[in-house]
Amino acid sequence: MMPSNRPAAPEAAIDFQSAFEAVPSPCLLLDADPPRFTILAATDAYLAATGSARGQLLGLGIFEAFPDRPDDPGATGVRELRASLERVLAQRAPDTMAVQKYDIPRRDGRPGFDPRYWSPINAPVLRADGSVARIVHRVEDVTDYVLLERSAAANDRDAAREETIRRSAWEVQEANRRLKAANEKLRRVQIRLGAALDVGRQGAWEINLATGEIERSPVCDEILGLSGAQGRMTEAELRMSILPEDRARVAASFRDAMAREVIWAIEFRIRRADNGAPRWVRVQGRPFRDTQGRITHLLGVLTDVTQRRRADERQLLLLAELNHRVKNAYAAVQAIVTYTLKGASSLDEARKTLMGRLLALSRAQDILTRTGGGGALLADVVRQTLAPFLGEDTGAARVTNTGPELALAPKAVIALHTVFHELAMNAAKHGALSTPEGRIHVEWSLASKEEPQMVTLTWSEHGGPPVSAPPRRGFGTRLVERSVVNELGGRLETEYRPEGLVLRMRFRLSSWAWLA
Repeated sequence: MMPSNRPAAPEAAIDFQSAFEAVPSPCLLLDADPPRFTILAATDAYLAATGSARGQLLGLGIFEAFPDRPDDPGATGVRELRASLERVLAQRAPDTMAVQKYDIPRRDGRPGFDPRYWSPINAPVLRADGSVARIVHRVEDVTDYVLLERSAAANDRDAAREETIRRSAWEVQEANRRLKAANEKLRRVQIRLGAALDVGRQGAWEINLATGEIERSPVCDEILGLSGAQGRMTEAELRMSILPEDRARVAASFRDAMAREVIWAIEFRIRRADNGAPRWVRVQGRPFRDTQGRITHLLGVLTDVTQRRRADERQLLLLAELNHRVKNAYAAVQAIVTYTLKGASSLDEARKTLMGRLLALSRAQDILTRTGGGGALLADVVRQTLAPFLGEDTGAARVTNTGPELALAPKAVIALHTVFHELAMNAAKHGALSTPEGRIHVEWSLASKEEPQMVTLTWSEHGGPPVSAPPRRGFGTRLVERSVVNELGGRLETEYRPEGLVLRMRFRLSSWAWLA
């Protein structure tokens, strides 16, 4: 785990990848993961020297990216480079190789290899405990010098060789100077990486598997509720902070990661040490071996993912609610189709009525969609439901509404939209909207003394043809009653006055509506 006394976080994020890529020397940054030695980063100078693109190299083992030439049985490039990298791991010190012939695959799409000669240096990047974390593989292309030497005339061979040696010696000196500069840059990158973890709210930790002690960064302490705590924490103490119902799962995951030597990644719940509050955390770590090949430490990061887990839970609830609404809508469609066809006197009438009712149901869903599924204002439901029945010029004058600003729950939106649609269809056929002089007024008011938690909503028509009670109750009437009584748990009163229909409904404020 990284020391807890690192410098304060910088004000701006640092692009560590770009910092390494800008090193003015052909270099690769390799993971200390023999036998693969995975390529983690490459400088622009290295890409230019090998004719490679960064996407062709990153993530590959160095010997996957640069294998021996298959048609050259005497090729020794892979063997010699692997031996040098192994010496760096064993000795934890830089290793300078002799000039070697190491042909590289063509990167321009043509098959085959290009002959190359290189002067390589491999240097370790050490951790605080002295173990090798990464290897810097630095090369210089000396192909021109070697070919020059071979092509020179016999009488100039010695002079060319001396010149090549001098140039190679100078190159080695220059490489060492650049390597020292690169190591200093990498040291600064490590410091900045620690600061970046703090800015990103990721706590760093390191477990000594021999002693069970855990070193923690300040952000790690903050997540665990140990901010300002002094001294060390043991693995056993951390395990006790895990919620009992998650401990077996965490232990099994840890054993599996250690057995397979893979990155350990798991999310589980803990209780903070300061206030006992439960939090979701994500742990990611990987084991590290010492020079004798023994796994001695586990290093990783800790992230508080409580907000994301809560968002996931809310999303599941929303999906469950959506599923419930879809089922209810399907049931409503079944009922509308069944009773419309049953009560229609002709196929054309059934088609028109059915389409109107299904479109009304669709518009109710549209209202909810525009408000994010959280309901809608009662005045908006009245206005949007009656809009299709009114002319653009006379609509505002023919329909008025008054009442306090009430917010409706989604179920109430659909129920009242259905009621208003059925009433508007009836008014267009037989009532106030069937004549130019007809008017509709929708009024709602809050609780009376006798019923302090009730909303009273009144639909009244006037100015249309004389009204009388119908000889039979149609499906529209039953649909209105079902919406008010069954869906909202309310009560319904209907008066067929000569001057126009008056319908009054009551339902509880706390169940389906509230003051906006």
